[in-house]
Amino acid sequence: MAPGMKHLLGALAAALLACCAPANQPVPGPSDDQAAEVVVSPDPSDEVTPAQDVAQVLDKDGKLLSQIDAMSTCTAVDAGLFYGIFTLGENASTGPAVYRVQLLDKDKYVSKKTITRQGYEPVFARTELGGNVYTLNLIGNPMDNEPDDLMLYGFLPSSNSIVTGRITTDGFPYAAMTVSGDKLLIMSHEMSEPKCDKIYAYDHHMIKEILSFPSGDESDSMRSIYGSEEGFYLLRLHIAGQETELFVDRYDSHYNKIYSKSLRSLVLEAAQSVGITKEDSVPQQGMHVAGFRVVDGRFVFYENFSAVRAIFDIQEEKVLFAGNDMYQLSTGCGRPLFYKLQFSPSDDADIVGIKDGAVEHIPFTLSGLLQGISTSPGGNCLYRLASPTQAPSYVWTSVPQ
Repeated sequence: MAPGMKHLLGALAAALLACCAPANQPVPGPSDDQAAEVVVSPDPSDEVTPAQDVAQVLDKDGKLLSQIDAMSTCTAVDAGLFYGIFTLGENASTGPAVYRVQLLDKDKYVSKKTITRQGYEPVFARTELGGNVYTLNLIGNPMDNEPDDLMLYGFLPSSNSIVTGRITTDGFPYAAMTVSGDKLLIMSHEMSEPKCDKIYAYDHHMIKEILSFPSGDESDSMRSIYGSEEGFYLLRLHIAGQETELFVDRYDSHYNKIYSKSLRSLVLEAAQSVGITKEDSVPQQGMHVAGFRVVDGRFVFYENFSAVRAIFDIQEEKVLFAGNDMYQLSTGCGRPLFYKLQFSPSDDADIVGIKDGAVEHIPFTLSGLLQGISTSPGGNCLYRLASPTQAPSYVWTSVPQ
């Protein structure tokens, strides 16, 4: 992803922060007969507009694998790479977006899709399940007060087909998506009246609401979600008057809460360790979230849209790593890694992960300025590199283990 894309709508997040305060007890979703069916259609086989500027995709030995539009936002997937090109005109709030799955071993693309009125894609929510790639898109102007559709698009390389489904007609830009067992779970802030936070399941071509926090005087708001083989983890903000507290809730596969752990003290500690004052650290836990992963049931990777990136050990209640907004969390569904953005050759490179229960700093040996990392479930890794004089390039390799 290009630097800064995660923060494209940062002002919107601050403005709408108070709007997303839904209620203490989850209520059941609709019955099975209320579930919405998605549409599976053949690849439309539309042609790709030739890029004005291209970025090379190289292997670790420098061999050219492919060339893509330099404005692409790329995610590593097991089939190759998945990328989108979102074009906004001057003073425009929506524009065309083109998506492709690129098969690097064959230098061809499949499962192509063009969206005409995209307002925002939460690139950090791109998810892969069973070799298929899914993304969320807000259709319409995210800055107005009109309802916008939050859409699910799936790209199926094996059948060269497209999945299209509407999650909600009251979409919000910051959504989250994850894999839980053999289904997708999607978190949405409903911009309805009253406000409501919901989780939807996509399973066997059906979309169904499974969990909801409606608004109330003492309320809860979802911040992100991360799946496991048997359930999921919910990042939840509890709001009581002027007091807020961030929790990680563990749910089983039947959507029953197993336990909750508070992150309040850990977020405050991480914020202060990167230079944020004690007073300004308190609002950090209420910020919307771009990155949330849980490793081995205890190590939480956390990235908000403000200035805190951290790895928490929620079992030992420790901050294992804290970084400022120069650090970003890798995209894709593979091994989570924090990486430090480089803007000049004098900037230090730093890649941070968890290995054998401890923080690991992974050497960066590629030539170029590190601007992005994406990892796939099968172990593919895509590095985005910048140069002071040339177009960006990508290096395709395996995930550091």
